[in-house]
This record gives sequence, structure tokens and C-alpha cells, in this order.
Amino acid sequence: MSIAWEPGEPSAGQKRVEAFGIFDGHGGAAVATYLESVFLKELVQQIRQAEAKTDGRPDIGKVCLTLGLLLCRR
Repeated sequence: MSIAWEPGEPSAGQKRVEAFGIFDGHGGAAVATYLESVFLKELVQQIRQAEAKTDGRPDIGKVCLTLGLLLCRR
């Protein structure tokens, strides 16, 4: 089963996913602003790449850890 990442209702065979983030500025205003603008896009990209490698069943925990490490390096 694939996941619909675009706004709106998922197509047949897709799962609806909602994501929320709170970027409260503990790392400073610049970090919160940066994460607000890139985090969800990066998360979707990482999950899509993992889906392609795992026949549509990615390990979401591993994807989130990978994303966290990628964003920390920036």
C-alpha cells in the first residue's frame, strides 16, 4: 500500500497521512524558520525514497532518524 503525500483525498490503494510539527525556537528563531520551510518536504522525500527501496513498506522510524541526521548536518 502506498501513501498519498499530496494534499487532498488519497487514491484507491493509498493511505491518508497527516503530519504536524512544532518548531518552537529552542535552537533559535533561524532554526525554527528553517525547519518550518524544509522539514515536511524532506520527510516526504525520504519516505518516498525508502518506499522505492522496500517495495512500498518503509521503516518509518529509520526514515525519521535518517532525516534527523541529515538536517543536523546542514
